[in-house]
Amino acid sequence: MHHCLGAPLARRELRIAMHSWFDLVPSFHQRGDPSAGLPCWVGNMLSVEALNLAG
Repeated sequence: MHHCLGAPLARRELRIAMHSWFDLVPSFHQRGDPSAGLPCWVGNMLSVEALNLAG
């Protein structure tokens, strides 16, 4: 089974990027149906089809 040695670093980088993004972007909420655009698998990656946000 494959295990990526860089996975812990990638998770840490994503956490830092998300915290930085939330600090810079004004508050928002999800618009419309909350189940729309739920995460789905694309190959071996988790993806979001749509994310409707409103400020």
